[in-house]
Amino acid sequence: RPRRRVLQSICSLGMAAFFNQLAMLLVQIVLNNTLTHYGALSSYGRDIPLACAGVVSKVGMLVLGCVIGIAQGCQPIFSFNYGARKYGRVKEAYRKAVIAGTIICTVAFICFQTFPRQIVSIFGTGTEEYFAFAERFFRVYMFMTFANAFQPISANFFTSIGKARRGILISLTRQVIFLVPLLLIFPLFWGIEGALYASPISDAAAVAVALSITLLEMKRMPQGASPNRAGRRAGYLTAKETSMELLVIDGQGGRMGQQLIRCIRERYPQIHTTAVGTNSMATAAMLKGGAHQAATGE
Repeated sequence: RPRRRVLQSICSLGMAAFFNQLAMLLVQIVLNNTLTHYGALSSYGRDIPLACAGVVSKVGMLVLGCVIGIAQGCQPIFSFNYGARKYGRVKEAYRKAVIAGTIICTVAFICFQTFPRQIVSIFGTGTEEYFAFAERFFRVYMFMTFANAFQPISANFFTSIGKARRGILISLTRQVIFLVPLLLIFPLFWGIEGALYASPISDAAAVAVALSITLLEMKRMPQGASPNRAGRRAGYLTAKETSMELLVIDGQGGRMGQQLIRCIRERYPQIHTTAVGTNSMATAAMLKGGAHQAATGE
Protein backbone atom coordinates (compact mmCIF):
# COMPACT_ATOMS: atom_id res chain seq x y z
CA ARG A 1 0.00 0.00 0.00
CA PRO A 2 1.50 3.39 -0.99
CA ARG A 3 2.48 5.60 1.93
CA ARG A 4 2.31 9.35 1.52
CA ARG A 5 5.50 10.01 3.48
CA VAL A 6 7.47 7.47 1.44
CA LEU A 7 6.11 8.84 -1.83
CA GLN A 8 7.07 12.37 -0.81
CA SER A 9 10.61 11.22 -0.04
CA ILE A 10 10.88 9.47 -3.40
CA CYS A 11 9.52 12.42 -5.36
CA SER A 12 11.76 14.89 -3.53
CA LEU A 13 14.83 13.15 -4.95
CA GLY A 14 13.91 14.16 -8.48
CA MET A 15 12.15 17.45 -7.89
CA ALA A 16 15.29 19.59 -8.30
CA ALA A 17 16.06 18.07 -11.72
CA PHE A 18 12.37 18.25 -12.67
CA PHE A 19 12.07 21.95 -11.88
CA ASN A 20 15.39 22.60 -13.59
CA GLN A 21 14.08 21.09 -16.83
CA LEU A 22 10.85 23.10 -16.58
CA ALA A 23 12.87 26.24 -15.94
CA MET A 24 15.04 25.62 -19.01
CA LEU A 25 11.89 25.21 -21.11
CA LEU A 26 10.45 28.46 -19.75
CA VAL A 27 13.70 30.33 -20.42
CA GLN A 28 13.85 29.06 -24.01
CA ILE A 29 10.29 30.24 -24.67
CA VAL A 30 10.90 33.69 -23.15
CA LEU A 31 14.30 34.06 -24.86
CA ASN A 32 12.96 33.12 -28.30
CA ASN A 33 10.03 35.53 -28.04
CA THR A 34 12.26 38.33 -26.74
CA LEU A 35 14.83 37.90 -29.51
CA THR A 36 12.11 37.70 -32.15
CA HIS A 37 10.38 40.87 -30.96
CA TYR A 38 13.43 43.04 -30.34
CA GLY A 39 15.36 41.54 -33.25
CA ALA A 40 12.66 42.85 -35.58
CA LEU A 41 13.31 46.32 -34.16
CA SER A 42 17.06 46.06 -34.76
CA SER A 43 19.22 45.87 -37.86
CA TYR A 44 19.53 42.08 -37.49
CA GLY A 45 15.89 41.28 -38.14
CA ARG A 46 13.80 38.48 -36.63
CA ASP A 47 15.59 35.45 -38.05
CA ILE A 48 19.26 36.05 -37.22
CA PRO A 49 18.87 36.35 -33.40
CA LEU A 50 16.56 33.33 -33.31
CA ALA A 51 18.98 31.20 -35.35
CA CYS A 52 21.91 32.23 -33.14
CA ALA A 53 19.93 31.41 -30.01
CA GLY A 54 19.36 27.88 -31.31
CA VAL A 55 23.08 27.37 -31.92
CA VAL A 56 24.12 28.81 -28.55
CA SER A 57 21.54 26.78 -26.62
CA LYS A 58 22.66 23.53 -28.27
CA VAL A 59 26.33 24.17 -27.55
CA GLY A 60 25.52 25.28 -24.00
CA MET A 61 23.57 22.07 -23.38
CA LEU A 62 26.61 20.00 -24.35
CA VAL A 63 28.68 21.74 -21.68
CA LEU A 64 25.88 21.64 -19.11
CA GLY A 65 25.35 17.93 -19.82
CA CYS A 66 28.95 17.20 -18.79
CA VAL A 67 28.51 19.12 -15.54
CA ILE A 68 25.17 17.45 -14.79
CA GLY A 69 26.84 14.07 -15.36
CA ILE A 70 29.45 14.91 -12.72
CA ALA A 71 26.76 16.16 -10.33
CA GLN A 72 24.63 13.03 -10.71
CA GLY A 73 27.66 10.77 -10.42
CA CYS A 74 28.46 12.34 -7.06
CA GLN A 75 24.98 11.77 -5.63
CA PRO A 76 25.68 8.28 -4.17
CA ILE A 77 29.00 9.53 -2.78
CA PHE A 78 27.31 12.47 -1.06
CA SER A 79 24.46 10.31 0.25
CA PHE A 80 26.53 7.42 1.59
CA ASN A 81 29.16 9.54 3.37
CA TYR A 82 26.56 11.95 4.74
CA GLY A 83 24.57 9.03 6.14
CA ALA A 84 27.77 7.52 7.58
CA ARG A 85 28.62 10.86 9.27
CA LYS A 86 31.84 11.14 7.26
CA TYR A 87 31.41 14.84 6.64
CA GLY A 88 35.02 15.32 5.64
CA ARG A 89 34.48 13.03 2.67
CA VAL A 90 31.28 14.89 1.77
CA LYS A 91 33.18 18.17 1.64
CA GLU A 92 36.03 16.60 -0.30
CA ALA A 93 33.65 15.07 -2.86
CA TYR A 94 31.88 18.40 -3.34
CA ARG A 95 35.17 20.24 -3.74
CA LYS A 96 36.51 17.77 -6.30
CA ALA A 97 33.22 17.78 -8.23
CA VAL A 98 33.26 21.58 -8.42
CA ILE A 99 36.90 21.57 -9.55
CA ALA A 100 36.20 19.01 -12.29
CA GLY A 101 33.10 20.87 -13.45
CA THR A 102 34.89 24.22 -13.38
CA ILE A 103 37.73 22.86 -15.53
CA ILE A 104 35.23 21.74 -18.16
CA CYS A 105 33.36 25.05 -18.01
CA THR A 106 36.59 27.07 -18.20
CA VAL A 107 37.72 25.21 -21.32
CA ALA A 108 34.29 25.88 -22.84
CA PHE A 109 34.51 29.56 -21.83
CA ILE A 110 37.89 29.93 -23.56
CA CYS A 111 36.50 28.31 -26.71
CA PHE A 112 33.40 30.53 -26.68
CA GLN A 113 35.48 33.68 -26.31
CA THR A 114 38.23 32.69 -28.75
CA PHE A 115 36.55 30.63 -31.49
CA PRO A 116 32.87 31.65 -31.65
CA ARG A 117 32.83 31.95 -35.44
CA GLN A 118 34.36 28.50 -35.90
CA ILE A 119 31.82 26.97 -33.50
CA VAL A 120 28.90 28.60 -35.30
CA SER A 121 30.28 27.47 -38.66
CA ILE A 122 29.82 23.84 -37.59
CA PHE A 123 26.05 24.36 -37.71
CA GLY A 124 26.00 25.91 -41.20
CA THR A 125 26.80 29.01 -43.19
CA GLY A 126 25.26 32.45 -43.17
CA THR A 127 25.75 36.11 -43.94
CA GLU A 128 28.45 38.24 -42.38
CA GLU A 129 25.78 39.94 -40.29
CA TYR A 130 24.70 36.54 -38.97
CA PHE A 131 28.23 35.60 -37.92
CA ALA A 132 28.81 39.03 -36.35
CA PHE A 133 25.74 38.67 -34.14
CA ALA A 134 26.55 35.02 -33.36
CA GLU A 135 30.05 35.98 -32.18
CA ARG A 136 28.62 38.70 -29.93
CA PHE A 137 25.94 36.32 -28.67
CA PHE A 138 28.55 33.76 -27.63
CA ARG A 139 30.90 36.26 -26.00
CA VAL A 140 28.25 38.16 -24.04
CA TYR A 141 25.45 35.66 -23.34
CA MET A 142 27.88 32.86 -22.38
CA PHE A 143 30.36 35.08 -20.54
CA MET A 144 29.82 33.38 -17.14
CA THR A 145 30.21 29.86 -18.51
CA PHE A 146 33.36 29.32 -16.42
CA ALA A 147 31.26 29.51 -13.22
CA ASN A 148 28.31 27.40 -14.36
CA ALA A 149 29.42 24.27 -12.47
CA PHE A 150 28.41 25.57 -9.04
CA GLN A 151 24.65 25.63 -9.48
CA PRO A 152 23.89 22.08 -10.76
CA ILE A 153 26.43 20.46 -8.43
CA SER A 154 25.10 22.37 -5.40
CA ALA A 155 21.50 21.52 -6.29
CA ASN A 156 22.35 17.81 -6.56
CA PHE A 157 24.35 18.01 -3.34
CA PHE A 158 21.35 19.16 -1.30
CA THR A 159 19.08 16.61 -2.95
CA SER A 160 21.58 13.87 -2.08
CA ILE A 161 21.69 14.76 1.62
CA GLY A 162 17.91 14.85 1.95
CA LYS A 163 17.41 18.62 1.80
CA ALA A 164 15.49 18.78 -1.45
CA ARG A 165 13.91 22.19 -0.82
CA ARG A 166 17.28 23.90 -0.91
CA GLY A 167 18.17 21.93 -4.03
CA ILE A 168 14.97 23.10 -5.71
CA LEU A 169 15.68 26.71 -4.67
CA ILE A 170 19.16 26.58 -6.17
CA SER A 171 17.80 24.96 -9.36
CA LEU A 172 15.31 27.79 -9.82
CA THR A 173 17.64 30.70 -9.07
CA ARG A 174 19.30 31.11 -12.45
CA GLN A 175 16.48 30.39 -14.89
CA VAL A 176 13.31 31.45 -13.10
CA ILE A 177 14.21 33.81 -10.26
CA PHE A 178 16.88 35.82 -12.09
CA LEU A 179 17.04 35.15 -15.84
CA VAL A 180 13.37 35.32 -16.85
CA PRO A 181 12.72 38.70 -15.14
CA LEU A 182 15.93 40.14 -16.60
CA LEU A 183 15.02 38.92 -20.09
CA LEU A 184 11.76 40.82 -19.77
CA ILE A 185 13.15 44.00 -18.15
CA PHE A 186 16.55 44.68 -19.75
CA PRO A 187 15.33 44.78 -23.38
CA LEU A 188 12.90 47.54 -22.43
CA PHE A 189 15.89 49.82 -21.86
CA TRP A 190 18.64 48.40 -24.10
CA GLY A 191 16.79 46.48 -26.78
CA ILE A 192 18.25 43.22 -28.03
CA GLU A 193 21.55 43.97 -26.28
CA GLY A 194 19.72 43.83 -22.96
CA ALA A 195 18.65 40.24 -23.68
CA LEU A 196 22.29 39.25 -24.15
CA TYR A 197 23.48 40.80 -20.90
CA ALA A 198 20.65 39.22 -18.89
CA SER A 199 22.37 35.82 -18.94
CA PRO A 200 25.79 36.65 -17.41
CA ILE A 201 24.19 38.81 -14.72
CA SER A 202 21.72 36.07 -13.75
CA ASP A 203 24.55 33.52 -13.80
CA ALA A 204 26.62 35.62 -11.41
CA ALA A 205 23.67 36.07 -9.05
CA ALA A 206 22.83 32.33 -9.15
CA VAL A 207 26.46 31.38 -8.38
CA ALA A 208 26.49 33.77 -5.42
CA VAL A 209 23.27 32.24 -4.02
CA ALA A 210 24.42 28.64 -4.57
CA LEU A 211 27.81 29.26 -2.96
CA SER A 212 26.31 31.11 0.01
CA ILE A 213 23.79 28.37 0.81
CA THR A 214 26.31 25.56 0.28
CA LEU A 215 29.11 27.15 2.31
CA LEU A 216 26.67 27.80 5.15
CA GLU A 217 25.71 24.12 5.10
CA MET A 218 29.36 23.07 5.05
CA LYS A 219 30.10 25.22 8.09
CA ARG A 220 27.22 23.62 9.99
CA MET A 221 28.65 20.17 9.38
CA PRO A 222 30.88 18.84 12.19
CA GLN A 223 34.57 18.64 11.38
CA GLY A 224 35.02 14.98 12.36
CA ALA A 225 32.97 11.82 12.27
CA SER A 226 31.32 12.65 15.62
CA PRO A 227 29.45 15.96 15.76
CA ASN A 228 30.11 18.50 18.49
CA ARG A 229 27.48 20.50 20.30
CA ALA A 230 27.12 22.90 17.42
CA GLY A 231 26.55 19.94 15.13
CA ARG A 232 23.81 18.58 17.40
CA ARG A 233 22.10 21.96 17.41
CA ALA A 234 22.26 21.89 13.61
CA GLY A 235 20.47 18.55 13.56
CA TYR A 236 23.33 16.06 13.10
CA LEU A 237 23.15 12.90 15.20
CA THR A 238 25.72 10.31 16.05
CA ALA A 239 25.34 6.68 14.99
CA LYS A 240 24.38 5.73 18.57
CA GLU A 241 21.60 8.32 18.58
CA THR A 242 19.83 6.99 15.53
CA SER A 243 18.88 3.63 14.03
CA MET A 244 19.57 2.76 10.45
CA GLU A 245 18.36 -0.12 8.32
CA LEU A 246 20.23 -1.07 5.17
CA LEU A 247 18.90 -3.19 2.30
CA VAL A 248 21.46 -4.97 0.10
CA ILE A 249 20.29 -6.55 -3.17
CA ASP A 250 22.53 -8.81 -5.22
CA GLY A 251 22.27 -11.56 -7.80
CA GLN A 252 24.24 -14.44 -9.28
CA GLY A 253 26.70 -15.66 -6.64
CA GLY A 254 26.17 -12.75 -4.23
CA ARG A 255 29.90 -12.18 -3.72
CA MET A 256 29.72 -8.39 -4.00
CA GLY A 257 26.77 -8.22 -1.62
CA GLN A 258 28.59 -10.53 0.81
CA GLN A 259 31.68 -8.32 0.85
CA LEU A 260 29.60 -5.18 1.24
CA ILE A 261 27.65 -6.58 4.19
CA ARG A 262 30.83 -7.86 5.84
CA CYS A 263 32.46 -4.40 5.59
CA ILE A 264 29.34 -2.69 6.92
CA ARG A 265 29.06 -5.08 9.88
CA GLU A 266 32.72 -4.55 10.75
CA ARG A 267 32.67 -0.76 10.59
CA TYR A 268 29.04 -0.04 11.57
CA PRO A 269 27.78 -2.91 13.75
CA GLN A 270 24.78 -0.85 14.88
CA ILE A 271 23.30 -0.87 11.36
CA HIS A 272 20.65 -3.53 10.76
CA THR A 273 21.22 -5.19 7.38
CA THR A 274 18.68 -7.05 5.26
CA ALA A 275 19.86 -9.07 2.27
CA VAL A 276 17.72 -9.82 -0.78
CA GLY A 277 19.13 -12.20 -3.38
CA THR A 278 17.73 -12.88 -6.82
CA ASN A 279 18.47 -16.54 -6.16
CA SER A 280 19.12 -18.77 -3.15
CA MET A 281 22.88 -18.87 -3.77
CA ALA A 282 23.18 -15.09 -3.56
CA THR A 283 21.00 -15.00 -0.44
CA ALA A 284 23.09 -17.67 1.28
CA ALA A 285 26.32 -15.83 0.46
CA MET A 286 25.04 -12.59 1.98
CA LEU A 287 23.86 -14.40 5.10
CA LYS A 288 27.39 -15.74 5.52
CA GLY A 289 28.59 -12.16 5.23
CA GLY A 290 26.62 -11.31 8.37
CA ALA A 291 23.20 -10.11 7.23
CA HIS A 292 20.65 -10.02 10.04
CA GLN A 293 17.83 -11.31 7.85
CA ALA A 294 17.41 -12.27 4.22
CA ALA A 295 14.96 -13.14 1.49
CA THR A 296 15.29 -14.70 -1.95
CA GLY A 297 13.55 -14.11 -5.23
CA GLU A 298 13.21 -17.80 -5.97
